[in-house]
Amino acid sequence: IWMAKHQISKIWLLLFAVAPNPIWFMLVLSPDAIFAMLVCAFFLSYFREKWSTVDILVWVSAAILASLTRPNGYSLLLFVLIDMSIRHLMYGRHHLYATFGTVIVFVIFSLYLYPYFITEIRKSLGDTAYFGVQSREYLQGLFAVIPDWIDIVASWLTLLGAKILYFVGIRPSYGSTEFEVVLIRAASGLILLPGLIYAGFAMPGRQRLFMVLFCLPIFMGPTQDRYNLPVYPILFMYGGLALNALYQFGVRHGKSAWVRVQR
Repeated sequence: IWMAKHQISKIWLLLFAVAPNPIWFMLVLSPDAIFAMLVCAFFLSYFREKWSTVDILVWVSAAILASLTRPNGYSLLLFVLIDMSIRHLMYGRHHLYATFGTVIVFVIFSLYLYPYFITEIRKSLGDTAYFGVQSREYLQGLFAVIPDWIDIVASWLTLLGAKILYFVGIRPSYGSTEFEVVLIRAASGLILLPGLIYAGFAMPGRQRLFMVLFCLPIFMGPTQDRYNLPVYPILFMYGGLALNALYQFGVRHGKSAWVRVQR
């Protein structure tokens, strides 16, 4: 319904309806599905032109419960803190109490989640592997034949690229899954990847800030495609828009080239 309101064509809605990742998490319930529901409730209630009392109750409850469900729910509190601070600076005392309340909740959850955060960062800097290469190997440098500073920059960018591919689901299986099943699962990544890039340019400013802060702790720790479930509809929608724009660009330039050839 949300994507349809953004004028997404029916073919993209159909593809989203049969996408394997959301279907899997609907069949195999886990904290990931609950967390995705809470992030959805937060997103739809927070990003409104004007809040009602019910909207405020929903997004406050969703942000707190999401932080109790999964540690990366903390990114919602961080977003609210930054967004409220900006509103306070722009609009004065109207948002002062909301900012102050957010700071208190933010500090409490910082103490609660700090041990988990440190553990995940250590994992990310250690044995976690992407495409068969451990994180520490990326961080130490992969390309010994080039100067050290170029090696480090290139290796770190390669690690970021690997994490992005894992985040959108373009990755090998962790187990002995059939190759055909891996391809079907990874196919959605061909839509989510351009969606992630296009969203960085096309999303409204506050929503872009939300996406950056939501993805930040994911990319700081071990990255997996199950972490994209809460923002899967957003990435899928912008992926459809990006591919539509690319198709229209190709059609226009293809016609222009054909006209020039005929002349």
